[in-house]
Amino acid sequence: MARQSGPSSNTRSIDPRQLGREWRERLADATELRNLLEGTSDLGRDVAGLIRRMRQLDAERIFSDAEELAQLKSQVIDGFRQLELELNRSLEEEAEQFLRLVDSDEIPPEFRDRVEEYYRNLANRETP
Repeated sequence: MARQSGPSSNTRSIDPRQLGREWRERLADATELRNLLEGTSDLGRDVAGLIRRMRQLDAERIFSDAEELAQLKSQVIDGFRQLELELNRSLEEEAEQFLRLVDSDEIPPEFRDRVEEYYRNLANRETP
């Protein structure tokens, strides 16, 4: 069966005004995220680049033009997914650093061997 070009039946029912509103809201969300990340390594610059790409796309044509939709996916959506991964990685590194600092300060040296043995025993237990 041949595919029809042009808007799909799903996109024809989308109100262009609603789409424009949604697009502006997502752009505002991205701008707020950029402001929150400002001054944090490359993440703020990455978000600023994604915002520029969003502004370059034509919000009126985005869901009716296959090329615009492909650009949205490759330039914006995938970029935000990569940013999410980088943020998660950064947060995990900070959490590990925090946990190491707390762990080393909390256990007196004379009890470290016993605590390590306790955690080894817990790790070797069979769970029901």
